[in-house]
Amino acid sequence: MLELCYAQIRVENADGSSESRRLHTFSNLNREVSLVELYIPAPENASREDAFAWHLTTRNFFAFILGKPLVGRQMGQTYVDLFERMELFRSGHVDNHQDFLGFAEIQGYRDLVECTDYALASLYYAERYKLRDVWIDAFAHCVGMKESLSISPEFLVSRARPV
Repeated sequence: MLELCYAQIRVENADGSSESRRLHTFSNLNREVSLVELYIPAPENASREDAFAWHLTTRNFFAFILGKPLVGRQMGQTYVDLFERMELFRSGHVDNHQDFLGFAEIQGYRDLVECTDYALASLYYAERYKLRDVWIDAFAHCVGMKESLSISPEFLVSRARPV
């Protein structure tokens, strides 16, 4: 994350003054740091809509870190966008699929019983990344709720967009 973004720490001195310096790693932070300022710009030449989507996904990345709910226009795409941001911002030494699915479980997004939105979002995510067990679970729930799928916003969006 720090390779792509600008971060600085501001240390409060005993005399009340403060000093700032660029932060290159989170591992060496001491407990006396009073503030970490982080600037995460949208990609260069991004349209206004793309910049909004970038910042919304950044917000969801921090929601993932802090265990808070996600926000977005379409849940399945929100899952995919968050996973891609996790891949971008996190080290290669973690299993982002397992971590995302664990987060989704804690948030209740994996409780697919009688919840067409969650089931369709999980199906979209599983199809995108070829996650067999997740796909089977989501598909089974979708089949069981076939009468109510067509009223879900997830269904309407997924039908309009090719996977």
